[in-house]
Amino acid sequence: LARNPSLSCAKILRVTDNGISILSGWSQRNLERKTNQKFCQNYILDSKLQVQSENFPIDVTTELLSASTEDEQRRAVLRQAVVENSTKQFIEIWDKQRLVKNYDLTALDVHGDVYTDSEFASFEWSPDKTKILYIAEKKLPKSEPFYKQKPLNKKDKEKKEEDEVSVGNEYIYKAHWGEQLIGKHRPVVAVLDTTSDTISALSGIPDELSPAQVLWMKDNQGVVGVAWKHEPRHLEKLSSDGCAVRCPRLSPDGRYLIWLEREAGGAHHNAHRLMHFDFETGKQKADTLVDIVSTNIAIKNTEQFYGLYGRLPRRCWSNDSQYIFLSTPQQNNIRSYIIDISFAVVQVNYRGSTGMGSKNVEYLQGRVGDIDVKDCVTATKEALRRYPWLNPDEIGISGGSHGGFLVTHLSGQYPDLYKVVVARNPVIDIAAMFTISDIPDCRNALTKEEKIKCAAEVNYPFDESTRVTESDQVEMLVKMFKCSPIIHVGKVKAPTLLCIGSNDLRVPPSQGKLWYQRLKAKNVKTKMLLYEDNHPLASGPVEIDNVINACLWLHEHIT
Repeated sequence: LARNPSLSCAKILRVTDNGISILSGWSQRNLERKTNQKFCQNYILDSKLQVQSENFPIDVTTELLSASTEDEQRRAVLRQAVVENSTKQFIEIWDKQRLVKNYDLTALDVHGDVYTDSEFASFEWSPDKTKILYIAEKKLPKSEPFYKQKPLNKKDKEKKEEDEVSVGNEYIYKAHWGEQLIGKHRPVVAVLDTTSDTISALSGIPDELSPAQVLWMKDNQGVVGVAWKHEPRHLEKLSSDGCAVRCPRLSPDGRYLIWLEREAGGAHHNAHRLMHFDFETGKQKADTLVDIVSTNIAIKNTEQFYGLYGRLPRRCWSNDSQYIFLSTPQQNNIRSYIIDISFAVVQVNYRGSTGMGSKNVEYLQGRVGDIDVKDCVTATKEALRRYPWLNPDEIGISGGSHGGFLVTHLSGQYPDLYKVVVARNPVIDIAAMFTISDIPDCRNALTKEEKIKCAAEVNYPFDESTRVTESDQVEMLVKMFKCSPIIHVGKVKAPTLLCIGSNDLRVPPSQGKLWYQRLKAKNVKTKMLLYEDNHPLASGPVEIDNVINACLWLHEHIT
């Protein structure tokens, strides 16, 4: 598996009469270095899309972000490197022959680290090819204790730096954006001017808003992007009209702006609507190009369409600004087989999953731990009916996060059906978890109306100031507890492997540890692997160990 790279991105560089030039980006596990290695590769295709030539892969592991000017004459690279035992970020400017300029962002000290994640990051050349737009951590005054001895003889520079120090504030809590976004507190929009060799942070953005996904307007007329409200708590992404917005994309002619949106606080990964704004009409309101699809709609050639999910591609417009190209999950029919170790795999698209319309996603609200569990059992029994050569006495289950929630539920509710369990960062007790998770979410334990009372997440703009009566709070906490796997722990028989990330902010490790302790107390065979990792357990050595241990555990207990 490690020998096979996975495609992470691709870009059409140019189209000529002789063919199409494509730049592709790939990721591959490097087992010896215990990391994911990135490389790029160029292809030239003929008019029939057959490969005419390809170069050797080029390692780009140290490249965090990159962007080329529209004419492909210049390329900017955000690179991370270790210099004298210190990790630094640089922005490099390349032309076709050489490195033209290199900016040491750490030395320039205008802002903190540049954001490179998929939620916040931008890295865009201006239309005039002189400036680069990106998101970075805001520079805050240095802090020091109330009492600190200082040298008597100080230079002017040291005195100036001392004036900028904030005394007694080094222990003030700074909220961040949660799981896999640790260290991101206050983003700012930064502009690197390659003509004057200066970096500046854009002003005018209110302090309670966190900017992200910014783009240049046509002819350098301004910047457009997403602003997310982080007060009173880093949680929800809100536009001014109460919608969660993502993926703004400007048309090549600069006239149209499109984006994805849905009501703020809806079910996780719910369907979006595609919005469209025309800067030249003078209208203050955007139009809906594709609305949220509740179930499905008929489209051309009698095909069925189930709605928009996920993200828009970075380059989704046609050159004439008339067409938008995108892809989105539909029905999510995935068939996988672990042939080498003789397992058949059923991946259950239970009600509440994406790809079948917004109503399907929302159906899980207030029914978690019930209908999703029953759907998994139905899928299991249907697989046994359709494929009679499968052994009903050798059924194992594996899942992570909500999948971990499901497999622990299944092992408790159907102890004679499932013989072995692998659970990665499972949700065990919703009532105990929802106040300490980085998303104070009732995990669909409550209905829409109950969640409004609970001031939680689903179908209601999050507001921790919402008042809840004591009786309502008790009733809802009891409901959260009753739909959690912990209520069924006394019936579990199956040997259980728990894979837990000690740095997980989404599902705190205390959840998995609780299940482990309760199973040990019942003398159920159980084993817990505790990794210094976060929710996905996806870092190089952790992923390898986790996958192999899971396969060995399944093989040991059902073959």
